[in-house]
Amino acid sequence: VLMVDFDGKRDFSVYPNPSDGFTLNVETNFMPQQTAIVTIYSTTGAEIAHFKINGSLSTLTLPVKLESGLYYARFISGEFSSVSSVLVK
Repeated sequence: VLMVDFDGKRDFSVYPNPSDGFTLNVETNFMPQQTAIVTIYSTTGAEIAHFKINGSLSTLTLPVKLESGLYYARFISGEFSSVSSVLVK
């Protein structure tokens, strides 16, 4: 038996996309080593919501219903960061 430690490409996704503007699911293909931050931004860069998440899957309930349009979700943890676009219908 040989133990192998595989560190493949880390990934972050937001769904459903398009969203209803009330909730978003955030998922990573790895377990963050520490609390991660997900921030939702408008296309003008205004911060809409800020969430602390633990684990590789979280459901985010937005504080207000997002209007139709394009938004960005930024994921930051100690070992990974990424931005994904989200369309609200």
